[in-house]
Amino acid sequence: MDSIAWYNHEWLPAAQATLPLDDVGVLQGAVLVERLRTVRGEPLDVEQHLSRMQFGCELLEIHPPRGRDWIGLLGEVVRECASRNRAVFGAQDFSLVVIVTPGRIGESPRLPTMIVHAAPIRWPQLKSFYRVGQPLIVANTRNVPQECWLPQLKTRSRLHYYLADSEAAELAQPWGGAVLLDLAGNLTETSMANLLVVEGKRIVSPPLNSILHGVSLTRTLRLAVEMEYDVALEQLSSERAQAADEILLCGSTGCLWPAASLEDRIFDDPVRRPVFQHLSRAWCDDISLDYVQQAS
Repeated sequence: MDSIAWYNHEWLPAAQATLPLDDVGVLQGAVLVERLRTVRGEPLDVEQHLSRMQFGCELLEIHPPRGRDWIGLLGEVVRECASRNRAVFGAQDFSLVVIVTPGRIGESPRLPTMIVHAAPIRWPQLKSFYRVGQPLIVANTRNVPQECWLPQLKTRSRLHYYLADSEAAELAQPWGGAVLLDLAGNLTETSMANLLVVEGKRIVSPPLNSILHGVSLTRTLRLAVEMEYDVALEQLSSERAQAADEILLCGSTGCLWPAASLEDRIFDDPVRRPVFQHLSRAWCDDISLDYVQQAS
């Protein structure tokens, strides 16, 4: 059974939901995106993801059609997309992707291009993350500075991520990832996750003005505070991260998982990492799903 997508107010087979060649998203890479996952078939954190999408649309002056607000319009579509695609994925949860571009060149008035579609979750990858952790390198490729665009924008303009992940792929480690530095040489994030460093009872994130404001990061930091960890936002060097007790990664599809290594530093097996175990259990309780067991 083929998945169903929503394309500019129409439901159609996902294979037909494509960007025209004269779309600004194709010609200039101006594409805003949100990826969220389902929990037992229901989309998780819809309003939080779409609030970030609305922020991006306002910044790029992309206006919703028909006098609607982005959260109201796309929220309805995301939930219906989940409902229409449950039978495609059976008992498995899946991802939902929201794409908005400024529209097609030459149109007057220019109307946004909008796509919402479902996508499978890569369960073998997540199983590996939870069981042994994700190996990481520090990429030579730098993250985009905020002088170019705000890191709070979630965009498909990801050439820097592609180059960084290509560096990681050269190490031939399954599902390895690359941490990007800012121009000052501080750690920021990977192409798929925010990064946290554990130092005893302290959990440290890079400053929010240098990273994407991840929905899963927000949840993780909230849970950490509730569990009486000392949470800090500080510049992180590669040397400091390699000396940490644990490194944690969080993203909308995988929720929370540990790093297996960073460069030459090898971290303990995940079952012996107390903070990951502590926070992952809190995550499971918070979303009412044992997401680690689900991937097994």
